[in-house]
Amino acid sequence: MRQISILLFAVIAFCGAPALAAETYVTQSLAYESAAKMLNGSLKEAAKQERNVAIVVIDARGDIIASARMDGAKPVAFALAVNKAKTALLFRGSSRTAMEEINKGSTALLSLGDLAALPGGLAVQHSGEFLGAIGVSGAPADIDEQIAAAGLAKIED
Repeated sequence: MRQISILLFAVIAFCGAPALAAETYVTQSLAYESAAKMLNGSLKEAAKQERNVAIVVIDARGDIIASARMDGAKPVAFALAVNKAKTALLFRGSSRTAMEEINKGSTALLSLGDLAALPGGLAVQHSGEFLGAIGVSGAPADIDEQIAAAGLAKIED
């Protein structure tokens, strides 16, 4: 009986031993409530400008948390909106930055899959952290960016 107790203690001690400590960090991400506000703000701006667009809001990992494709928006607009949002997050600001860098000669950026080097994607930043991004596509690129900015403004108030 004593041997069983010692064996049981050894198994518990070994299995219960803490794992090696790993370096970790905590990230913040855009909440659904804020994403919904952004989406609705962009939808209102698109309607005001009489544009049929797709709008995508992503979190800090690049996952979609809110989206819409307005009636009359081309299906390709949705894919571009996703890529514009991801590009804005990748560049920590605007998808326009990718276009500007390529125009300056950084053609290696073209090797990035799903890069959308067009205006219309804007990152969401708060207290130095990037929380997500919004991407809009379906109108001329500068108007896409205005529509995205209108959505972003809904959570910056």
